[in-house]
Amino acid sequence: MAFETLKSFNYTDALSVVCRDICAKTPIFQHYNLDYVGFSFKNVRNAKSTGVLATLTSLRFEGGGLATFHRKAFWKAPNVVDSKGRKLLYILTVCGSRFLNLPVKEKIHTLTHELYHIAPEFNGDIRRFSGKKYQHGSSLKNFNAVVAKYADAWLAREPDREIWAFLELNQEELIRRYQKVKFTKFPRVKLIKIAREEALRLNPALAELPST
Repeated sequence: MAFETLKSFNYTDALSVVCRDICAKTPIFQHYNLDYVGFSFKNVRNAKSTGVLATLTSLRFEGGGLATFHRKAFWKAPNVVDSKGRKLLYILTVCGSRFLNLPVKEKIHTLTHELYHIAPEFNGDIRRFSGKKYQHGSSLKNFNAVVAKYADAWLAREPDREIWAFLELNQEELIRRYQKVKFTKFPRVKLIKIAREEALRLNPALAELPST
C-alpha cells in the first residue's frame, strides 16, 4: 500500500524502510542488520536548520565493548530494546522540524551520514578514524564527500519512489496529508556507573587499567 493512501503514518518506520533499501544497495552497508538499529524522533526547541539534523547513538563502546572507563569511573550502557524485545546496538534519531523541513536530497544525505557512522564490524561501536577527531576523521568535508557519493549512488539507482516519496513532504505537508503522523521515540541514553568488578566481567580488556 502506498504511503499516500494511509490515514495513519509512522514516520520513523518509514525511515527504517528507506535506510534498509540504502543498505541493501550500497555494498559498504550491505552487512548491516537494521533489525538492531532503532529509529527515533526527537523534538527540538530551536527549529533552525543550522542545528543538529540527526544523531547516531552507539550502545556499545570501543571495539564493541560492553563497559568502558571514563573520567575515573567504569560505565556500561543500558539495554535498549525495541517493540519486539530485541536488544539494539544503535539508535538513529532525526531531530524535529530541522529534519522534516529539509529538501529530500538533504534528508537522504543526512540518513546516509548517520549510517556511515556505524562501525564496519556492526558491533555497536561507531566507525573510528585515527587521531583525536576519530568520529569524522581529519576532515569533515572529506567525510561528507564520501557520504554524498554513497547517497547519490543510491538515488542514481532510481529506488522505488513509493519507499521514499514521503521525504518530499515537509512538516506542514505531512500533517495535511495524513490524519495522524506517528513517531517512535526512544529515551535519551544515560550511561550507568558500575563497580570495577562488573566492568571487568563485561569487558576483560579493562583489566589492563590501574585500579581506582
